[in-house]
Amino acid sequence: MTPSVACSLLLPLVATLALVATLAMPGAAQNGAANAYAPPRVGVVDIGKVVDQYPLYIKLRGELDKQVDAYLARREAATKRLREMLATVQVLDKNAPERQNAEFQLGIERQTQEFQQKSFQEEFAVAELRMMLRVYEDLDFAIDHIAKKKGIGLVMPKRDILVDPKPIAEQPPGVIQERVNAYQRRTVWYASSQVDMTADLILSLIHI
Repeated sequence: MTPSVACSLLLPLVATLALVATLAMPGAAQNGAANAYAPPRVGVVDIGKVVDQYPLYIKLRGELDKQVDAYLARREAATKRLREMLATVQVLDKNAPERQNAEFQLGIERQTQEFQQKSFQEEFAVAELRMMLRVYEDLDFAIDHIAKKKGIGLVMPKRDILVDPKPIAEQPPGVIQERVNAYQRRTVWYASSQVDMTADLILSLIHI
């Protein structure tokens, strides 16, 4: 067999192999690209619902509520004392030395109560911030753990907005404003149950 004849016989075989390789390459390349650029799994969490059911938050919120109740009781007693002092001032003669002294004491009492109220509000605000920071740090840890365990690459916050049974025309302006604000702040408008991590996060925080 001459070289020219051998070449002529091999050409169809080479062409066929080249065609098969060409047809196979796009699929392989496509699969590789799909694996390289596969979008991350997404999860959503209703943070408000999780916080409301977190045992640590419930405990700390209860402690703060007790502080508020104690302060309100003290303020009620102070307000009663202030009213009694004011009544005493009003029954005294305007030119009597006793009235001047009573007015002076009344002024001191008012300033004291204003100072106490301001101090309590500032201390309470700081205590509430510290509480929420502890809660959010725990949430951050738990979300990170669950997301990695489930292979989730992105977690977004969601917040359900309850539907008011009253027609919009009958809802108070304050309620309407609150609901409009909730919609404007919304980051996730729809999420299926398959991507909702809320229940998993609640269970995780209960067992911390």
